[in-house]
Amino acid sequence: MHFTIPKAEELKDKNGASFTGYTIHADGKLHCVVRYRQLSCLHDQLKRVFGARALPTFPPKKLLHLNSEEVEERRMLLERYLQLVSQDSKVFSSEVFNGFLVSAQLETQSAAPEQVTLDVYLLNNYRISVTASSTLQTDDVLEKACQQINLPPRLTYYFGLFMMKKTEESYTIVRKLHDFEAPFISLRTAGHTPEHRIVLRKNYWDTSYDADLLEDTVGRNLLYVQTVSEVEWGWMSADTDTRARLTMLQAKGNKREYVALAQQLPFYGYMQFEPCTCDFPVAGTRARVSIGNKELNIRIPPGEGGARNTVREGSFKVTRMRCWRISSVEPVPAEAGGAGPSSAAAGPTGPQLELSFEYLMSRDQLQWVRLASPQAVLMSVCLQALVEELLRRRKGLGIPRPGEKVHNVNFNYLTRDGSLQHVNARSGAGDSEHVDCDSGISFRKLSNKLSQLNLVGRISLASNRTVENNAFDEIGDDEL
Repeated sequence: MHFTIPKAEELKDKNGASFTGYTIHADGKLHCVVRYRQLSCLHDQLKRVFGARALPTFPPKKLLHLNSEEVEERRMLLERYLQLVSQDSKVFSSEVFNGFLVSAQLETQSAAPEQVTLDVYLLNNYRISVTASSTLQTDDVLEKACQQINLPPRLTYYFGLFMMKKTEESYTIVRKLHDFEAPFISLRTAGHTPEHRIVLRKNYWDTSYDADLLEDTVGRNLLYVQTVSEVEWGWMSADTDTRARLTMLQAKGNKREYVALAQQLPFYGYMQFEPCTCDFPVAGTRARVSIGNKELNIRIPPGEGGARNTVREGSFKVTRMRCWRISSVEPVPAEAGGAGPSSAAAGPTGPQLELSFEYLMSRDQLQWVRLASPQAVLMSVCLQALVEELLRRRKGLGIPRPGEKVHNVNFNYLTRDGSLQHVNARSGAGDSEHVDCDSGISFRKLSNKLSQLNLVGRISLASNRTVENNAFDEIGDDEL
């Protein structure tokens, strides 16, 4: 999970008073804009629930008006606080933390609760229409959608909701939706265009979990639909003869046999990304990236990176990645020789995104590999999810399921104008009163990062907003 605060800006509230708004991005996309005192109030409530020892230091309150340098310093400190506090799985999954982020999303989008119909799609364009409150959170929407198609509850969290963009021939994955957001509002934020859709798809990496879905009729149908779609999009490599056999099985409706044959294909169960630019094997190489089966795979088409008449591949096992990071880098002008990996992710203006990872090429050789792509954050999120699942499997644990949701938990949400809303968790309903929520300051360090996974991590912030994760200490070098 990647939280960033890329900017702070001067805004006005509904009464015309100026304030500094901090823009929070989740997985690279705008989630909400909040004030310092709102995050301070959240910190106070988290302290009451988890204790000061379980939380990182919150940026101190200032008595005088902040100048531009002090605002920038506070932005960086608030960003660091969010990144650290979200690494504690208990805090991250708590109703207080999730409720705050949902409420902040609703306030930012000026969204009032209303009954709406939210369309959730399968990859074959089948539509599941969910009627619910516009503020319903992701897990609740997922459960409702799965109930409507009669998927057994034990299999619900084998799937997830994803924001995807439909193209003429396939889909592009934008990001996975989290429980701290309301899918209806997230879809509206994305433009609510026909191209953007909420899609139900598999939410695991280890293909051995397929066996559980194949034993259930609905689960088998969902797995079959996704497999057919990804074969048709060319996400898997299949020769002419294999494609003919798949077409025959599809015509006969032999779903189990179709999936079994597809499972033998290269890149089955992988997530595919848009073309990017990398520095492997040489700077400026155009490539296709896919993630799955404990690896990040780079495919280099003929004519790129020294490849002549064949497609070259680079397979990078997650067990040999020492760390990876997301960097926001300034584009290099073409006239200055800017054909390096950063040139691929450029928008019209502004910084580019780059995923780089340090890889153990041999027992005594570590090398950085860099990929420039607008989907760099999504790649990083996928790597993190793949590692978390790998660690769970090594502990003998299965698909993670959220704990039982408590719908009668109340928390306080401080709005931008200073009104304190008493909100009932997962309902969004509550009363308001005007208060001043002062912050207590904790000087304790985060004591337990991802305790349930024992995933060792370090986050470091650089001037280009780099997030670095040393996430593989526990896995070791079993591939050497």
